Amino acid sequence: MALVGVPRRFHLADLQDVGFALITGGRRVLSRWQVWAFLKGLTPRASRRFQTLTSPLRAAPWQRWKVSADDHGVVRWTKKHPVPKGYHSTRNKYIKEDRLYSLFEVKRRRFLAVRMAPGTHEWRPALLRWVQGCRQRRPDTSWRLLVDAAASKATRVVEGFLALPGLTLLVRACRRPAVRARWQRLLDQRGRVHPDPSPTAAKAVEVVGTRTLVGDRALRTVVVREPSSSPGKDRYHGILSTDEHTPNLGLIQEFRQRQHHELAHRWLVHHEGVDALPDSYARFAPPQAYQFDGVRAEFMAWTKALAYNLFRDFQEQVGGVYQKRSPATLARQLLCRSGRVFQTETHLVVEIAGLPNRPEVAQYVRWLNHRKERLPWYGNRILVLSPVKKFGPYHLEKPG
Repeated sequence: MALVGVPRRFHLADLQDVGFALITGGRRVLSRWQVWAFLKGLTPRASRRFQTLTSPLRAAPWQRWKVSADDHGVVRWTKKHPVPKGYHSTRNKYIKEDRLYSLFEVKRRRFLAVRMAPGTHEWRPALLRWVQGCRQRRPDTSWRLLVDAAASKATRVVEGFLALPGLTLLVRACRRPAVRARWQRLLDQRGRVHPDPSPTAAKAVEVVGTRTLVGDRALRTVVVREPSSSPGKDRYHGILSTDEHTPNLGLIQEFRQRQHHELAHRWLVHHEGVDALPDSYARFAPPQAYQFDGVRAEFMAWTKALAYNLFRDFQEQVGGVYQKRSPATLARQLLCRSGRVFQTETHLVVEIAGLPNRPEVAQYVRWLNHRKERLPWYGNRILVLSPVKKFGPYHLEKPG
């Protein structure tokens, strides 16, 4: 809802837009109480079932997946309930929070799944079980898994990933003082200076290859040292990988694609309000009866991630200059426009005024009308888009 101008649930009380009502599957806009009643009656099984049916993991034809796993904090501003405190990296302190975990396909830039957990949840063993479950749903595909340094702190978790068939692991190594001192000696002795693999970074980096013992296996490790302008330990980066063929600079550039995951979460926060998820506790219960219940929060987080996926599909279909626009910019330029709705026995005609006069937009409108998309919740009528410069008198000719 936030992407089309309704940032919070209680804003529905001020909305009387018929077009928005038709989009949401009714003749009138849902009230905030109807939405809350739906969320209150939601069961964990139904929430996970909805996520399974709508995830790209179910039907996407991709054979090679490049997946990033990460977690972020959702702060809970309550003094009444004893919500467990976790470390919030952005605020750099321990604070009452829940953890939002997500899997993200960095090459196609799509969210694959989300999970909610308490702030004190130990996510590394859970991540291993989660990835195993996702791999079982698509056993015919190969995965390249990109994980931040939090996973490399648990040796058993890394060993579990190494045992999964069809999975190539790229994980950032922890920069402990002893490890960093060893990297520094290696770079001083055998480091080679290379131009930064990023086309936008005009700097040189020092790179060296080595091995790190994880359990009973020596993993390939690529160590990078950035220029001296970077402070302290942030100059050093180590990437553990089971890939023995990709060049060092190729692995560095591939691991940096995790930034697409971080950017997608940033869009969820700033454009879709993912930091304002429903409470994971009974608000009116006594504090001593606190119990974590993340069903509603997880469902809403997935609907926001699903909206992001749909906007990415929309971007790719429109193409052109809109390919790299953020979802909020795309909604402002193409979706949040004045319109009129006309209904016949077989068609639902939507007149939209003020669309940009660009060939990509005109081609998308022709493509959509040619598909003859039907609205199952509105009498199975065919949707017809009709861009106009400005609205004329109320006159409608029967389509076709």
